[in-house]
Amino acid sequence: MSLKYKVVEQELGMDLHSLIKFQLINYCFVNDRHLSPNQLKTLTYLAEWGDMNISDFCKEISDMEIYGSDQTVRNFILDCIKEGMVVRKGKGAKAKLIEITPEAELLCEGNIVIKMNVYTDGQTEKS
Repeated sequence: MSLKYKVVEQELGMDLHSLIKFQLINYCFVNDRHLSPNQLKTLTYLAEWGDMNISDFCKEISDMEIYGSDQTVRNFILDCIKEGMVVRKGKGAKAKLIEITPEAELLCEGNIVIKMNVYTDGQTEKS
């Protein structure tokens, strides 16, 4: 028995920041991770800016008024490190650089085209 699929094709153009955010949303959806709008903004900027010193990153995000203080940003980032969404680069006390986990495979520079195939196998799952 062959499966028949309904196919929807869409083309979307978006700026780099929005495309990074789109990739993060998909990564979180597939991995059953839930983020608030502020958390999503924070991780989008981390992915866009690349690896950064944790103190500098927290200050930048706080200055943008996404969170009320550097410490609130740091607390969120430390939770992300525990959950594996963010990783530290370096060893021991020198591990002050942070980045989005490479597991997310985010494309964050240059001209980007993302092709996705999302399908159902015809079975339904109730949660």
